[in-house]
Amino acid sequence: MLKKLSTLILTFLVAIFLPSCGADLQTDSRLAEVAHRARAEAPFGPRTIQAFEQLAKYRTSRGWSRAAESAYIDALAAALEGGGPDDPAVGRLLLAIGTLYCDRENCPRARPMFERALEIFEKQEDGSRREIAKCLEALARVSRSEGDETGAAVLGEQARLLDVSKNSWSLAANR
Repeated sequence: MLKKLSTLILTFLVAIFLPSCGADLQTDSRLAEVAHRARAEAPFGPRTIQAFEQLAKYRTSRGWSRAAESAYIDALAAALEGGGPDDPAVGRLLLAIGTLYCDRENCPRARPMFERALEIFEKQEDGSRREIAKCLEALARVSRSEGDETGAAVLGEQARLLDVSKNSWSLAANR
């Protein structure tokens, strides 16, 4: 109930501070309602995770990064409880939240999220190479923002090689 109230207050504040967002606000309200209904039915189910992730992506597309962060955190909480700390959904959500932080010029805060996402994807038996490459690219972005051009170049090259390589690859093996 408290989460629903906070979402409604946040939605109201968005309406006040963003002019001409009537249709955007209606869409946001509908998506928020779907997410809260999903959580009421199955608090840690995949539908809840998907609904909050969709809400977060919509808010990100509108430039509402703080509101998007809140929705991503709700999705992350559901993923952690539903699938555990090594669930690929947790990695995907950590990557998304970290990207939000970097987009807000706070890349150092994103580093532990990208590193944890990388650990999760490296553990997957199905070879989540695309996700691993995304994590490496994100870590390169953090390194670049910290002035470590050499580290950024190494991580970027590892991501590029992973994208084109047909062999399985692990960052842990190359540390």
